[in-house]
Amino acid sequence: DVFILDLGLTIYQWNGKSSNKDERMKAMQYLIALKDERHGKAKSEVLEEEGLSQSHEFYHALTEDDVPDEAENMKPKDTNIQLFRLSDASGQLTFKVEKSGAVSTSDLDSKDVFIVDTKKAIIVWIGQETSMAERKNAMAYAHKYLQSTDHPLLSVACLAEGKHDKQIRLALSA
Repeated sequence: DVFILDLGLTIYQWNGKSSNKDERMKAMQYLIALKDERHGKAKSEVLEEEGLSQSHEFYHALTEDDVPDEAENMKPKDTNIQLFRLSDASGQLTFKVEKSGAVSTSDLDSKDVFIVDTKKAIIVWIGQETSMAERKNAMAYAHKYLQSTDHPLLSVACLAEGKHDKQIRLALSA
């Protein structure tokens, strides 16, 4: 068999001695897709069962003995909350920083989509009066933004105005 071990910024493909070329090729395609998702920030290594030392980091990661937590290295340097506005009010879709620091629900406008980076999670807030283009592109803009940060592995939540008001207030006050 062939196995993939995903440690965040390090990805291993372990090829068993009896694995066939089709298994190896499918695993390699999956490994490349993972690296592409992380915009080249992840490194990969293909390991062959035969000749691989039992002291290799791959085996240590399986037992969780002294493996560094790569998420620790991805903590944001700037911890200020950031508010971004996605709007097509000008006739063209624009994405810009609206505010940094303290953000409250009064900063949100029903006519646009807002992306809030709390540095612990990304919140995509969709106003009730947003256009179809804003709605369709909200998650793509959030993902593109997140990949350009020093903390690209945060979770993304999508909250609609009027349906998740309590959750957005809690997130902004945290």
